[in-house]
Amino acid sequence: MTYGPERVRYFDEFMTFSPAHGLDALRPLGAALRAWLQVYRALSALRHRHTGIAEANTANVNDIPA
Repeated sequence: MTYGPERVRYFDEFMTFSPAHGLDALRPLGAALRAWLQVYRALSALRHRHTGIAEANTANVNDIPA
């Protein structure tokens, strides 16, 4: 499947990743892994500050460019 340039840019620049957004059964457990989640958040915030692009928390697939 080929995505258009707007969709690729959206995934690369706007969206964020966090293992905490997955299924409850697969969420990290324990203090070390909770710290790992904070690192994900901090790195995402740093990347978005560096690029000047606000992060997107897309709840609906229809909000993603085609």
